Order: sequence, then C-alpha cells, then structure tokens
Amino acid sequence: MLWKIRRKTWANKMVAKKAEKVSEYTRRKMSLAIVDVAWSNILCRDVSDDERKLLESPPKKQKVLETGPEGEPFTFLATAQRDGSVILWEMKTPVTNESDVSIATEIETDYHWPTALCWLHHNQGKVHSKDFLAIGSLTGELGLWQIMYKEHQTAAAVRVCDLWTEKDDMRIDYICWIPCETDPSYWYLLTMKAQHIILFLLSIPTLEEELASPVVLSSCVQNSLHTVPSSGLYSCPSFAISCSQDGSLQKVQPCYANNELSVKVDLFEKHPPIGPAHRGCTMTASGVYLSTLT
Repeated sequence: MLWKIRRKTWANKMVAKKAEKVSEYTRRKMSLAIVDVAWSNILCRDVSDDERKLLESPPKKQKVLETGPEGEPFTFLATAQRDGSVILWEMKTPVTNESDVSIATEIETDYHWPTALCWLHHNQGKVHSKDFLAIGSLTGELGLWQIMYKEHQTAAAVRVCDLWTEKDDMRIDYICWIPCETDPSYWYLLTMKAQHIILFLLSIPTLEEELASPVVLSSCVQNSLHTVPSSGLYSCPSFAISCSQDGSLQKVQPCYANNELSVKVDLFEKHPPIGPAHRGCTMTASGVYLSTLT
C-alpha cells in the first residue's frame, strides 16, 4: 500500500515537472514571436551638466564630438511580442557595428497580445529626448506610453493614459497619427478596430512642457465602409487611406470644428463582386499616386 502511494506521488511530480516545462517553452516561444514593429524619430539623450560643459569646451588635446552638446543621436525600434510585452531596441545613428544595437527597455503592457504600434512623429527637425508610442491589443485595449531617454543611457517607459479600456475582443488592427490643422499641439489618433473607426483628439505637450502629460480632448466612433476589417492604413498630412481584403479603398478625414470632433469617410473604390483583395496600401509623398498590395 505504501509502495502505491509513493509511486502515485512520484507520478504527480513528473506530471508537474512536464507541465512546468511546457509552460516555460510556451512563454519563451511567445516572447520571441514578433507581431508588429515601428520606428521612432531620431532622438538624443539628455546629458548631465558636467558632460554638457565638457562637450561645449573640451580640452585642447581632446577630439570635439560631432554630436554637439545634445549627445549621441539614436532611434528606437519597437517590437510587439506575443507574450504581451513591447521591446525597445536602441540603434545609434548611423549603425556601424553590432555594439551600436542594444535593448533599451521592455514595456510590460498587461495586454494579452499587442497587435499595433505607432510612434508620434512630432517635433520634426528638433533634437528631443522623449517620444510617445501608442499600443493596441488583440482584445481591443488601446494605451499611450511616453518614452524618455535620460542621462547615462537609461530609457524609461511610462503609461500616460488609457484611451480604450474595454476588452470587447475586437482587435486594434492599425493606428496612425494625423496633425490637427487648427492647433499645432493637437493631434488626431486614428484607430481601425474591426469594422469601426475610432478617432481621438489629444493635446500633446511641447518640448518645454516636460512635466505635462497628453490630454484626451474628445473622441468619436464611426462605422467603416469596408465590409470586412481593414488590411492596411496609410497616414497623410491631413487624412488617411485604408484598404480591405474585400477590394475597397476609403479615405478617412478627421475634422475638429466648433468644439466638435467628426470623421468624414469617402469610398475611393468599391468592393467588386470578383476582384483583387488589398493587403496593404501606401501613397507617394506628393499625394498623387496610390499603390496597393494585392
């Protein structure tokens, strides 16, 4: 009888060990599976006062750094992983060897599975040490993170606001930023979610407003003209183009007038009964030519 009890205990331990190994294998597999990628602006880390003085007036025998008093320029490559995290890869500009590429930080989003990433490309042409990253999930959540690069090459990611908290199981397919023409500090965040268009109007703090956080001013939801979820989204200076596998193309133009936020949707190309399925779209810089991947 005692022998049977010991044998049963040993079998339970073996089952537990195998289950632990399977769980660890699944976790590692998910952490290596990349779902989406996105490039940030050219950033530059803050330097300390001692470093700034050294860069501004270096010793006579010391070579003057070409980067100036702002520090070394770099860019972030954000990769969304299936385990719920977003890894930020730091890449110096330009990349000359393997040491110029490293992992800056890892964002624990608490999402089941991040599906869409989009950096806010603001302050164009200006050196800055922080940027904003919008992250959408498979279960429908949407959040905004602020990425700051401080002294001594330490990156910090802080969640500044939750834009959509409801887990409605309608995945965030695509995200894009569009500048608002009425105010340079206002930005539209356009989201393609299943067969819906969700638009947010945010007030983004300037470089001088270091302690300020983005503020959601308004939001609206409108149905898409696609019969199936969007398969591509391309943002232009004042509007966005989305495509779908039903063969349709639509123009999405946000508008903010008289303190009211709205979305105007025009169908460029109707979905044919039998025709090509669009899997991606892009447009030339001049805005004249539009190309699709079928």
